[in-house]
Amino acid sequence: MSPARARLQDLLDKKTSCEERAKQLRIAQQRLVGRDQEAASAAAALSEFDRQNADAMAAWARGESKDGDMPEIDIAKRQDLVAANALAAENAAAAQSASAQLAAEAHADDLVANDLKIPIEIAIAEVISESVEPLIEGLHESVRVAVAKQNMLKQSLQVVIGIAHSGDSEIMRPIFGLAGKLSERLRTAAAPVVETAAADRAAWDSLVARLRTDATAELET
Repeated sequence: MSPARARLQDLLDKKTSCEERAKQLRIAQQRLVGRDQEAASAAAALSEFDRQNADAMAAWARGESKDGDMPEIDIAKRQDLVAANALAAENAAAAQSASAQLAAEAHADDLVANDLKIPIEIAIAEVISESVEPLIEGLHESVRVAVAKQNMLKQSLQVVIGIAHSGDSEIMRPIFGLAGKLSERLRTAAAPVVETAAADRAAWDSLVARLRTDATAELET
């Protein structure tokens, strides 16, 4: 792997690590959900117990109770409800604190991952820059071959023209005509220019998109 791709891979690994850690922290947060509801349920149960006892005491005081004795509160049950309410409230408070801590850690990882985006784009640009080397080498060879063929073809025309000038102009008139036709053929021999800018740009854009997750991605042509 080239130095540019190695740098890109290192940055991608760091970004992925931060994103995965943030994901796991948010999953951990979900495990804390429900503690507030448990605390509310425990508080509601204690409140309902006290209300029922108050209603029974009020009914007795008004003489509405069939039993003449003053109702007694189930102290043991109330103590259990008080303890359950206190425990649920403490658990809810602890869960809120833990959730806030996990959220802060996840946010910190999000920031680090976000800060890595620009360095990753810079590393991608370096990979793109080094990826053109084989294309440049191929272009140099293609140009060399094309120029050599052009020179060879030009000399063929010069030979025909030389022959045309080697004798009487009237006798050589057909050769001059042949030279003119050959010149036109050489003029039109170059390959027509094909517009591929859109497709070429799409290929590079595709490579950039794949390099954002895979440092080993290559140009597809």
